Amino acid sequence: MNKKSLSFLTLTPMIFATACGSGSSGTSSISSLPNASDGVASAASALRLKALAASSDHADQKPEKPPGERPEGKSTSGQGISSAESVTWGSGKSRAACELARMVIHSSAPISIADRYKCMIGLVSDNNIIADPYDGKDHYLTLGSSGGEAASHGVSGSRALKFNVTKDSNGNITSFKMFACRNSNQDHYVNIDNVDGVATYTAVNNMNFGEDNSAGRTTVTGEFADGAWTSSKVLTSDLKRSRDSDHSENQSITISQDASSIILSGYRSGTHDGHSMQNQVYAESQILNSSSVDTLELGEGSARVVFTRAGSSTYDKTTSWDGTMKTLATPSAGTYYADVSSATLPAVGTPDTSFASGETWDCSVPSGETAVAVSESELPEAERAQCMKRDMSDHGGDFECGGGD
Repeated sequence: MNKKSLSFLTLTPMIFATACGSGSSGTSSISSLPNASDGVASAASALRLKALAASSDHADQKPEKPPGERPEGKSTSGQGISSAESVTWGSGKSRAACELARMVIHSSAPISIADRYKCMIGLVSDNNIIADPYDGKDHYLTLGSSGGEAASHGVSGSRALKFNVTKDSNGNITSFKMFACRNSNQDHYVNIDNVDGVATYTAVNNMNFGEDNSAGRTTVTGEFADGAWTSSKVLTSDLKRSRDSDHSENQSITISQDASSIILSGYRSGTHDGHSMQNQVYAESQILNSSSVDTLELGEGSARVVFTRAGSSTYDKTTSWDGTMKTLATPSAGTYYADVSSATLPAVGTPDTSFASGETWDCSVPSGETAVAVSESELPEAERAQCMKRDMSDHGGDFECGGGD
């Protein structure tokens, strides 16, 4: 890994939680709400997915073809996202596939934090540490961790949390809101709306840790039932990251995902080692082992890309790769080549990652209210480990993609 490159590793823990099954009657517990990082359980409904994709606020990044109309990839194994940074992306490997892996990791990191907090609040609620967490009122926690598995991922000290859950007359959750603070500064906001089988999960973060600064706004929308994204989800992600004047980055992408494929449309731009850079990508790829991002593998795929860096020639290609990420000698032989060859690349802009009205908290507990102090040691070890198991903090996504084909 380039030691001067930006890294999510030092920013904050990135933990992915597993959705617990909820009954077909609805979602009645925090633990059974959707996790933004979970995969899609089944094949997609093309008609429904067109509507979901059209709802994206990234107007110029809508997929050309919804998941239900995509070809099926043929790879039986692929490249794990969590191990992509250990790959030597040199001659023979696809530079476009490398960039796709980077963008997926970068967009997944902020929602991993949100999933972790939601998982921990679910454990607090399931273990009756807070009386009546579903009463529609604000509840306050200080969540501490000292030692143990959490500390091994860089999670130490305590966090101030505020959450609120709203249920309908049938006892089903329609809204979950959470605010999180570190050192008396808000760094996270989460909102999950779960209405009529469609869940919308919004996560906003603004983190400042030493020399690394990161801000992001991510929204995931999809059909949700029985504890899972049932046919599709559409993710939009805006990120801003900076270290110093020589290292700063903006990223804005949309990912449309079903059980066996993704389409990513987006860009990365900024300054790296003092040189301006701009990468535009429209990629379609088979995915395997996609129940969660920690097990997700990229299979064969194709991409239309333009990579520009000051002082270097522009890399402008439509390319394809196999399940080992090796570039195909004949790009048009790729399963997804026809889908991406005429795709329109997204325009480069400036992402909006700020907290909006209603998304802020001053980190204080109102007079008359009490914050419940919770230590990780109070929570069941197996369930706590489940919250931690998809930790992506060791996979910052800042490996180099240069030198590939």
